[in-house]
Amino acid sequence: MPEITLPSGATAIINIAPFEDSMALKSALQKQFVGSDFSFDYDFKKGAKEQNFDIASIAKMIALADSSDEVYKAIFTCLARCTYNGEKITKQVFEPANARQDYYDIIFACAKENVAPFFESLISKWLPVARAFQTNMQNQTENSQK
Repeated sequence: MPEITLPSGATAIINIAPFEDSMALKSALQKQFVGSDFSFDYDFKKGAKEQNFDIASIAKMIALADSSDEVYKAIFTCLARCTYNGEKITKQVFEPANARQDYYDIIFACAKENVAPFFESLISKWLPVARAFQTNMQNQTENSQK
């Protein structure tokens, strides 16, 4: 249960939600991202932090998620076990203008806490397959040029 200090100086405790609620958030986000044109060329010789991502595509994905009623509902369901300055996080927490500056920090922390665990093992299994595919494609290209 990570505690985060927010731009306003407030603190929030972000707890993982029950499995069903986390799955609902994951599914809602996936529905938004499937329709996006986000793509990038993953260079397997570089680490994740060294990749070249298209900032415009990332901004579009954030806007898609942020404008989705389904994502909004799922986020607030996941936030039900989280606190902001010791108060349970509900929509009313963000009524004061000074709390609104903390909104996105809380939303991103909640999404990360609840969705990231699903993808950690998936990525570790997917990367070797993708590397093998990329190597195979490179070998085929080199062989066809001979």
